[in-house]
Amino acid sequence: MFKKKCKQDYVLNIGYVQGLEVFEGKEVVLKWRRGKKDTNKGKFNSMRVLKGVALAGTDAVIKLHCTLFEKSTPGFYEEKLLQFIIENIEGKRIVSGVIDLAQHAGLDGSNRDIVIDLKGKGKVKKARLFIKISSTEGVVTGQSENTENLVLTDDDEMSISSGPGVDAVDPIHNALIQKMREKEEQEELELRQKQLKERDETKELNSQNVEVTVTNPVEKKEEITLHSIYEEKQNNIPEPKEPIKENKESQENDTERVQSQLESKEDINKEEIKTEEITNNIEIQPQNSRNTTEQENITLTEKQQVEEFFKTKRNCKEIIEILKKCQEPINVNEVIKRYVEAITQNLLPLLNSCLFSKRSISEYTNSEVEQITSKIIMKSIKNNNEMMVEEGCSNEMIKRINKQIFHNLSYYVLDTLIQEPENICCSKGFQFKFFMTYMDMLSLDDEYKIFKEEYQQMNLITDIANVFMQHHCISVDEIYTLFPTLSNEIIYKLLSNFHTDDMDQEPVKSGFLESIQTKCSNEPIPTRYTFVAN
Repeated sequence: MFKKKCKQDYVLNIGYVQGLEVFEGKEVVLKWRRGKKDTNKGKFNSMRVLKGVALAGTDAVIKLHCTLFEKSTPGFYEEKLLQFIIENIEGKRIVSGVIDLAQHAGLDGSNRDIVIDLKGKGKVKKARLFIKISSTEGVVTGQSENTENLVLTDDDEMSISSGPGVDAVDPIHNALIQKMREKEEQEELELRQKQLKERDETKELNSQNVEVTVTNPVEKKEEITLHSIYEEKQNNIPEPKEPIKENKESQENDTERVQSQLESKEDINKEEIKTEEITNNIEIQPQNSRNTTEQENITLTEKQQVEEFFKTKRNCKEIIEILKKCQEPINVNEVIKRYVEAITQNLLPLLNSCLFSKRSISEYTNSEVEQITSKIIMKSIKNNNEMMVEEGCSNEMIKRINKQIFHNLSYYVLDTLIQEPENICCSKGFQFKFFMTYMDMLSLDDEYKIFKEEYQQMNLITDIANVFMQHHCISVDEIYTLFPTLSNEIIYKLLSNFHTDDMDQEPVKSGFLESIQTKCSNEPIPTRYTFVAN
């Protein structure tokens, strides 16, 4: 009995290799193979390692045609391996890893992010390769003779990835993913059935000419109550058709009283003359003084409106609307700060969990927490950027807000370190560096280049990490060029609370600390609440 075949055309876009700190500043080469034929192997241009990461070029794309043979269980296919090898310029293998293309037979035109473990026996024991895999939609045809099977040797270190952010084939993890997919498919099916049922019921009602009673929400419009800052208070008092008797009598009494007072006081004219002379002697305030007073009243009113606006909880779109109405810079800055707090209120707990959780080095280098967190943060800021564009914010205002957002995130890390000095150690610096590697790589993607300049605020975290890891091998004179985002006060505050750990047993030298302290000017250390979006 012949096995059932499934043909697939794959496209693999190579992203970058992470974990090559040993080869910092050097060039490495990425090779691939899935057989012995020339058409089934190749290599790419050399890549320079920067911050432990080797970024592949735009030409790093592999296009493969595969014939997959189905196993006895429907939907499962025999292995179709593809190997990746990282070598130095001399051609010596550093690390290697394998992906099973058969595990991605169901892509059907979609994309999937893959993380492949690369293992070695030399200076580098483990690295990671990040790629994106996609396939042609629908059924494909091709030359099956080009689909030979890869035979691994004993020296090959094998690591198979099966999905987004998965290091190796984990049955429990795959079972959870499969369960989630089945749940999503079931929910989608139920929604589709519900929509079809509603459509059929509508058609049936129309065919029977059934008069559908209009419900109250359509019949009676809901009264919209605007906030006080948007309301224009107008007091329209209708003119009375007939004089009011009481008012008329009151006016007559007032007239008689005034006349009697004038008659009883003979010196009233003299007093008026004196008053007029005094008035003439007083300098009349210039017109621009009155304008200034009026402007102050307007500013005060706008400030009161802003304060009144934030007495209740507001969503981001509402805050943008009041931001566009503000005219005075002091009020604009206040609204921007409130808006940034609303945007980052969900990101800061995520950042805290990623960078300040109690994990060992092996735990966070073998997990996807940093990678996933960086993607969520950048995606969230990008979505917010798109929303601001849709709401009509100016480019200048968007840049100011993005700058304040990145400042808020980076200085949250510094604020937490100052409040929790037990985190000031070398291993924490290594963790920060690990996280910022993902953030920096994402910032280079085309979709995130829109706030490339504002992203520079995040360099603060990188500089903090470098201070923790390099304090014992730098001089005071080098500090200002190596860590441009850190002031003397920040560096002294951090290193004076530095403690040793398993990664660094050497304490900060007292003479080094004293040299930094002498250069401090006692300027206050900025916080995440410091406004920088000028």
